[in-house]
Amino acid sequence: MGLLLLNSRIARPQSIPDPQWARAGATVAVTTDGNLATTESLTIAAQAFNYSADRIIKYDLQGNRIQGIGIFQGGFFIGGRLPGISYESIGKIFAMAATQDGGLAIAGKTGIRSAGVVIKTNANGTFRRWEDSDLFAADQIDDMVGTPDGGFVLLRTVLNYDGPTSATIRKYDASGNFLWTKQIAYPTPNPASPDRSLSKGEAIINTADGGFLIVGYYNTTGTIVDLNNLGSLAATGWVAKVDGQGNATWQKLLNGLPLMSGFNGFVPGTIVQLTAATDVIPAADGIGYAIAGAGLAPHSVGVPPVVSAIVELNADGSFKRAKSFGDAPFSDSFITPYTANGASHYAVGNTNRQSGSTPQVSLISTADVPSNSADLFKILAQRTFDGGGFLQGITTASDGSLAFVSSANQLTKLNAPTTANCDFSQPRRVGVWNGLEVQIRQYGDKRVLVTAVVGSASDKHYPRGDNFWDAFTKDSGADALRGCLNGGNTNYGGLDAPANLNAPSGYQSGRETDGAFFFARSSGGLCDFSQPRRVGSWNGLEVQIRQYGDKRVLVTAVVGSASDKHYPRGDNFWDAFTKDSGADALRGCLNGGNTNYGGLSAPANLQTPSGYRSGQEADGAFFFEQNGSQPPTGGPLTLLAPTYDCATGAFRFNISGGNGSTIEYQSPGITDWTTNPNQFVDKDSRTANDVPPFTLLARQSGQVVTYVWNLRAACGRARAGANEPGTRLQVNVLGNPVEGRSAEIDINGVADQNVQVDLIDIQGRIIHQQRIGQAAATERVNIPLGNSRGLLFLNVSTATQRQRLTLVKP
Repeated sequence: MGLLLLNSRIARPQSIPDPQWARAGATVAVTTDGNLATTESLTIAAQAFNYSADRIIKYDLQGNRIQGIGIFQGGFFIGGRLPGISYESIGKIFAMAATQDGGLAIAGKTGIRSAGVVIKTNANGTFRRWEDSDLFAADQIDDMVGTPDGGFVLLRTVLNYDGPTSATIRKYDASGNFLWTKQIAYPTPNPASPDRSLSKGEAIINTADGGFLIVGYYNTTGTIVDLNNLGSLAATGWVAKVDGQGNATWQKLLNGLPLMSGFNGFVPGTIVQLTAATDVIPAADGIGYAIAGAGLAPHSVGVPPVVSAIVELNADGSFKRAKSFGDAPFSDSFITPYTANGASHYAVGNTNRQSGSTPQVSLISTADVPSNSADLFKILAQRTFDGGGFLQGITTASDGSLAFVSSANQLTKLNAPTTANCDFSQPRRVGVWNGLEVQIRQYGDKRVLVTAVVGSASDKHYPRGDNFWDAFTKDSGADALRGCLNGGNTNYGGLDAPANLNAPSGYQSGRETDGAFFFARSSGGLCDFSQPRRVGSWNGLEVQIRQYGDKRVLVTAVVGSASDKHYPRGDNFWDAFTKDSGADALRGCLNGGNTNYGGLSAPANLQTPSGYRSGQEADGAFFFEQNGSQPPTGGPLTLLAPTYDCATGAFRFNISGGNGSTIEYQSPGITDWTTNPNQFVDKDSRTANDVPPFTLLARQSGQVVTYVWNLRAACGRARAGANEPGTRLQVNVLGNPVEGRSAEIDINGVADQNVQVDLIDIQGRIIHQQRIGQAAATERVNIPLGNSRGLLFLNVSTATQRQRLTLVKP
């Protein structure tokens, strides 16, 4: 069979490689030896009819056939009725998965009775003849996955025409022996009589805690969504997390998703639900899951057609982000990880149905951008492939390439992604923009677009964001370097500079009067602030520019202070004070960044000068002064209730006591470790009615103290007391930081209630779970930490209350 031709539908800086080869095949799996396995259908001529039977063919990465397995016989004896066949054989293989020993697990149905069969093959192609099936002909085979213990699981749908239909997991050991089965169904809130609800599994994957994640859809009518009604609105996407024994730990419907709003209403691509979840993989950032399916946009009049979409969830099932992409009408979407030029992407395979049915592959960005950004899940490249049929599965081969199968019984493998030469030890030109030369330059581990002043003696150049790529005229061949960029997208279409760039040796940074950030060779003193330099005055204080590490920052200094007390300010404070003659020439030297309150707040992450300490006034003003200038405040370091503005989100850590040395602050969800006590709470947390309490941390001289702060209570948004039990959940950690290999906690105020305890690491993985039935008035619980280090999150919850604490394990 010849290679497929291709139609390029969207030209993007990234590209999807050409086909390398195509072979007959209806399913695909990557075996542990790095080869591709697929299924091939044979037609056996008999006297009265033709008989079809599937077998497995293994190809190497060059498309050479290296192994054939089957046909698979067993069960019903039919000796002499078909040439060379003594027993009934598998007529159609519906699912296949690689196992740890180099073999395969397959599930299919027999050619005569349509009985379901599961078989385990060995790496050498041998397999045990099956005796008979315990699956029913009416059951649907949905998916399979090999498990870390060498066995595998089968996901199937057990059809029940007189009651609810459930997804079912069947677990097998490494030899193919059946171990256990569990049914998983979404709990219908108000079931009809009879209850004909359907929980249909479409895909299953292993999870890091030894369990599984199932995705599919749910409806109350029992309607199966297939190729004839893929755009049906009668179903809702469904996801279930189960443990290693198949017990559901949580499940949810993928509807009521948060809306993405911008200045002009809903952001294009906003979806409010998945009507079906058709495939799932671990999320690109390693935290949670990426689910492909059918997305439904917000609507008030007229229901729009569903389109392909991606939803990301955190490991605990909470929403992360979502967006639609591609064209309607929808077809099943399949998702696999894909890496090109060091960047991680999602490759989504589906079917273009604009004119007939054509396999389509889309390369989707996984960039960490705001949920209302146009670059969220942006299509980087998209191609259709001639050959017809619906795309029915896609995977990433061992050489990093993509391979997919279609209903036209064709397996197609693409070429491996080419790796661009991403060496930018010397600047490399890629185009022009507004009379400036566009280059890619290296800053530490960052490869960044810049616009450079051609012929500038100081080599003046302006770093830009990755999303500036579409704004300039590119040189021939420049597109091959697009994937090398890793500076990140920035505001104003990429005109802003990426954050946290380090100035090259011998260069200084500055800003133009319009705010444009630049690097230029040091000019021999203009931006030398090894000693403070006065630039003006403000409210009786002297305004200076000082150097903190690589930051040149405005400060207001107390004139004549024995302790050299001074207050760092933002760059945007420049217009607030009376400037000395000639000061404007130094404006471009500032690189501390703009801050809140017109620059009165201090820039984040300043390096404390040697011999100095940081502190804050009662009004929150941040300062530096020389150590020993004031006696220690005395008493133990203690975190107090923060100062918080419910309208703006302005937030300040408050402390008392301590020894006078530098204090660092942190709160997951607000800020990482910083010496700046002035921070902001994001809009989602400010407005959400179910935001959990924040754990605040302060660290001084190795000592860490914590404070649990309830934002909802602080802003009068706590739930009414009628919904709370008579006493309130209280959790106390007996020793934090935790010294040993386990933590002890006391749980109070939930007598006779069921209590759930979950310990989660900073990656979102569940380390330990414990359930307490009918808790005592005070429950002391031992929480094993294993080998975990750093920050751990402890969630303690009842049916009506929840408390989250942060444990510190040195």
